[in-house]
Formats: sequence, C-alpha cells, structure tokens
Amino acid sequence: MKTCSQCCVAALTSFLVWTLVDAVYVYNGDPYQQTKALGVSSLELSKTRDGVPIHTQVVYPTDPGVYVPLLFIPGLNGVVYPEVYSTVTTRLASYGYLLASVDLYWPVEEDNHEDVGRNAELAFKVLQWLKVHLESHYLPSAAPNVTVDWGRLGLLSHSLGGDTLIKMLESNNMFAKAVVFMEPGSSSFKAPLNYSIPSLSTGTQLCTEKPACCLRGDSFDHFYTNMQCPKIVMNITGVGHCSIIDEVAWDLCHLSHFCKTDKNSERDVYRSQFIPGLLASFYGTYLQGNSALLQYTTTPSDMPLPVNYLHTDLNCIVS
Repeated sequence: MKTCSQCCVAALTSFLVWTLVDAVYVYNGDPYQQTKALGVSSLELSKTRDGVPIHTQVVYPTDPGVYVPLLFIPGLNGVVYPEVYSTVTTRLASYGYLLASVDLYWPVEEDNHEDVGRNAELAFKVLQWLKVHLESHYLPSAAPNVTVDWGRLGLLSHSLGGDTLIKMLESNNMFAKAVVFMEPGSSSFKAPLNYSIPSLSTGTQLCTEKPACCLRGDSFDHFYTNMQCPKIVMNITGVGHCSIIDEVAWDLCHLSHFCKTDKNSERDVYRSQFIPGLLASFYGTYLQGNSALLQYTTTPSDMPLPVNYLHTDLNCIVS
C-alpha cells in the first residue's frame, strides 16, 4: 500500500513531466497577488450563426501558448448568463485558462431547467463541438498561435450548475481531470461518486442563511462528502451566494432578496481576487502541474479573505 504522500508526489511529478513535454502554460507565484496577467479576449458562439449546439461564451488568453480548457456551467443549471461572471472568468483566463461557459437555456428554449439529463447531454455536445471547431475555425484568426490541451480538461460550476456536472461525471469517468463546485446544489447527487477526481467545493457564510440559496444537506458539504479523495471544502466568511457575480447583477440579487446578500465591500475582493486566485491555485496544481500552488488552496493564512472552515482529504490510499 502507498500513502498519499508517496502517490501524490509521484502524480504531481508526472504532471510536471507532462508539462515539459507539451509546453502547456504554467502559472507561477502567489495567485492572490498576480504579477503576470496574460492578455484576454472572448468569443460569443451562436447556435444560429456558428452551429454550436447552444449559445456558448469562450474567454481565452491571447498570448501565444498552449492552454488548459475549463467547461463552466453557470447558476440555475445554466440559466444564469455567463456574462454576469465576467470578473471571475476574465481574471481566471489571465492565469492561462480557456473558459467555455455554456448557456444551456439560451434564449430560454426550454422551461424545465431541472432536466439534468438533458443539460448534461447538451453540455457534452458543446464540448465535442468545441474540440472540432474552436482551433480550426475561430482561434486562428482571433488569437493566432493559441492552442488548447483538451486532455487536461477541468470543470467548473456555480450553484445548481453543479447538478449538471455531477450528471456528466456519473455518466463518463474519463473526460475530465479536475472539478470545482462553487456553492453547489443538486437534487440528484444521492450516492457517492464511484471514482476519484480532484475536487474543490466552496461555500459562503451567507449562502445557507435565509433567504437561503444553498440548502443545508445538498450543498458544498454534501458534495465534499460524496466525492472521493483528493478533495477540499471551505466556507468563506462574510460573503454570499451572489457575491461572485458582477456588481450590476449583484444589485438585482440584492434588491430582489432572492438570496441573502452581504452588506460589506468584501465581495469585490472575493470576486476579483479570492475566487480567481483560489481557482488558479487548485487548477494549477491538478491541471497545469505546479504542485507549489497547492498551499494557496489549503492554507487559510495565505488567502485574502478569512474562511469559517477548511477541510481536506488528500491522504489517498492507492493499492
């Protein structure tokens, strides 16, 4: 039997060797104090104009290089527009990631966003379409010499977007290498996932307070419990479910009382520094192959905002 300290070192060493072979972009340094930001641009892909299965926004680095792709499912199982997450997606792309954000109901084609099977199937179709068309038709003119390493695909969700990601993971254990659930929810994630994929589940202090947008028992702690090692969960102090979206959208959330909102200015640090830095450290560890970044995912004193708690299960036993 090997302990995690042995197997994790071996795995991360393998990642680093892999990096040297295909020269994928690797971010170095403190991700919360970003000293080198890549240029970033975006594409809006339309079902009618471009033929993509559903409207998709792609945010990508413009500097020449090989980059890690991330598939992002926004809140309400893709009903929330990706554009309201622009602060987070733009900052994250500047660390060396190409984000494909899927509008699963653009322009409100269906009225049942709880059809998780339909959502997962459509997201897989978008992913396959991007693999075929993005580098052959769009990136050469938009960002010459930018390529994508689809073998390192990461997953990202906010809120009920996590339900779609779980359905995708349950149906295919080979297509992704790491996953992040930001304040997730799911009505179908009842049994533990039966294989290992590195996961990070995040929650916020106000998310479970009334009016609650995270239901106790099926949110971030539940996701952490049902994922396999290696896995991390944290609850961030002083912010809420809508703090991650851009300020205009946050105002709508605040005025509607849809979710409990924060009354301080920490949400700007949260969306522009904390979350992009946290994601860059987690994905940088498991997708870019920079093991030095793991401390920024697991050490609260390195983070720009306090956390109520942080739990990890990294001591994986491999037979």
